[in-house]
Amino acid sequence: MNTSSHLLGWLLALFAASALAEGVFTRADAEGPAQTAYAPRKAPGPVVMVLSGASGPSSYQGYAGDISRLGYYAVLLDGNDILTRQQDGAENLKKAIERAQRSPHALPGKMLRLHHPLREASASKP
Repeated sequence: MNTSSHLLGWLLALFAASALAEGVFTRADAEGPAQTAYAPRKAPGPVVMVLSGASGPSSYQGYAGDISRLGYYAVLLDGNDILTRQQDGAENLKKAIERAQRSPHALPGKMLRLHHPLREASASKP
């Protein structure tokens, strides 16, 4: 194989790998806050709610994608929509959890909430 064939092969492999971790963005609506959901490779998987820090969710997309590659249905939320006094954060989180649990990518049962900047994690039953 020549060099251009090797390069093309690597580019296709990189594109395929990034497509596996690509999230699906949902705008905020009556069903919950804005989110980006990452389906596990073999659906369904346990739900993991990932809350970003104050900087917003964009720098946590790779982290949420990594979680989905471990077999979880990762839902990335903007922590500013949850950990806030300007909105009803508890209600926003409740709606986001309910929306995630209705997904065909989610296993019923326990779910995990991660707030990455503080390295906090908690497990809860729906």
